[in-house]
Amino acid sequence: MSAVPESVPSYEARHRGVLLGAAVGDALGLPAEGLSPARLRHLYHGPWRHRLLWGRGMLSDDTEHVVFVAQSLLAHPDSADSFARRLGWSLRWWLLGLPAGVGLGTLRAIGRLWLGFGTERSGVASAGNGPAMRVAPIGAFFAAAPAQLDDYVRRSALLTHRDDRARVAALAVARIAAWSLREEPMRRPPLDRFVELLGSGGEADEQWRSLVQCLRRAAESDLSVAELALQLGLERGVTGYSYHTVPIATYAWFRHFGDFRASLISVFECGGDTDTVGAIVGALAGSVVGEAGIPAEWIDGIADWPRGPHLLRELGDRLAAASRGEVREPVRYFWPGVIPRNILFLLVVLAHGFRRLAPPYAGWPSALTVRSDAADSSSDCDQEFEGICVAHWEVARFAVARGRKLFGPLARVELWQARFPEDFVLPAAEDPLGPGRQPPRYFAMKVRGRLGPIGRLGHKGICRRELLVSEVLTCTETSEPGPTW
Repeated sequence: MSAVPESVPSYEARHRGVLLGAAVGDALGLPAEGLSPARLRHLYHGPWRHRLLWGRGMLSDDTEHVVFVAQSLLAHPDSADSFARRLGWSLRWWLLGLPAGVGLGTLRAIGRLWLGFGTERSGVASAGNGPAMRVAPIGAFFAAAPAQLDDYVRRSALLTHRDDRARVAALAVARIAAWSLREEPMRRPPLDRFVELLGSGGEADEQWRSLVQCLRRAAESDLSVAELALQLGLERGVTGYSYHTVPIATYAWFRHFGDFRASLISVFECGGDTDTVGAIVGALAGSVVGEAGIPAEWIDGIADWPRGPHLLRELGDRLAAASRGEVREPVRYFWPGVIPRNILFLLVVLAHGFRRLAPPYAGWPSALTVRSDAADSSSDCDQEFEGICVAHWEVARFAVARGRKLFGPLARVELWQARFPEDFVLPAAEDPLGPGRQPPRYFAMKVRGRLGPIGRLGHKGICRRELLVSEVLTCTETSEPGPTW
């Protein structure tokens, strides 16, 4: 639910809040990008915090594009054409800096810019969320100049995405940011005003009008952000399609108005494109609460350079001054440091990606207790086939490693592959992915060891046999790796 700020932050503080909020949402959401809600619940526990690099966070392309827009606004606050050309060159040089993450549509558009296409013809036929993720500074800057706001948003969108849906979604974000800077709000806008802000740029788009009415009904029913995501068919996570990203982000801003932490957490729990959705929500929430309303530990936890929190604060102050007519130059920073930083960032992201492949897993049960009608009896392994625990292979592999660490060269591994008949499916109540799905590879296994002089020395090895599953007795899902015997 919404919160009421104790006092309206200063104009400068809210400009800083837009940039720092986008950075915080980006950095917190980056480690969870691409994960489903179920996988998120299994992989990350406790309160939301920076998890990318030993409790610290780094910034991705979402924040970098926000910086480019802010710098271009400072350089050309009076000419949308000059703004677009400056932003286009920023994107060209950004690509040469070897960024770790580039959306496909943006990549193709930058390639067209390098080939000589103009800034109104370089965009590709994509309705991705790239324009929406970088547009909040435009809304804040032109809060009192709606005509210029619309023009700058259009030119920013056309630079990379020529599908009009990308412009409509970006315009909705910009107008909400403009409202926050213009109105000095102490409470969230009335629902009708919120709907008007969203719908005013897409009157001709029937799909967008339908989405806006869906948000109205969700607000009237007091649905959570996660419940709205389910209504939009986003049970596997919010996608990079702008008509998925922006409705979720703007609804989170409205429902948790004035509560930066709750706004971000509500979209992170939906999974999917968490860094981009987080950057948009962070910018919008920051435009209301200012820098002071953003949890300090989330800002201080960003470990990045040369485009870090210090640069964002300076940009916010200069944007606030320039929007009032004062002359302000773009902020200078040590740009040669970008390439070594990007190489480090790539290594960190790759390492984190491998970590996300490790247990615990979601989506399939961690263990089944089964009955087997037939098994290979030629082995001297224990033949306990009724009520034997069958674990997913990744869980079994963990137990093998744990057993060998405990017993060393005296370990004996008994591994029975659970074979399911071709027509065998998990009962619907026991299969989280629904009926009719073939289960993945499951193995029944034990790790035993013989210690001391008793028993045969050198009892190391693996006993591999097969058991035929006829019935699932129980189905359990655990968050901790390792089967229970």
